[in-house]
Amino acid sequence: MPYKKLPILLVVAAIVVASSLLAMFLLSSPSYKPSIELNPTPMVDFKLTDQYGREIRLSDVKGKPVFLFFGYTNCPDICPLVLYKWGHTIKQLGPQADRIAFIFITEDPWRDTPDVLKGWVACHCFI
Repeated sequence: MPYKKLPILLVVAAIVVASSLLAMFLLSSPSYKPSIELNPTPMVDFKLTDQYGREIRLSDVKGKPVFLFFGYTNCPDICPLVLYKWGHTIKQLGPQADRIAFIFITEDPWRDTPDVLKGWVACHCFI
């Protein structure tokens, strides 16, 4: 019985290997140029409460590029990693970091109170 599934497993393995080789080729190819697409379309103004309880509006950062990320403090993987990378970027930019608006919006406002967010953001090297 187990030998009947062998051809299917071989096909699946061949597809995985071929996909991996193609990905390695594309990533190592000099013609592969990752990019970030910017959307200069103006967004509708909105207001939020920051981790210090202050009200901020999108219009408060008018003229700056905005890095907007939606997440929550109970996120086990992606959210802490993004905040760590933002913190690293801010540290690398030094004083020039003030020219960019980094906005984290919680998807769980019932648990992510300003006090919770203040501690969580500070813990993830964001400030």
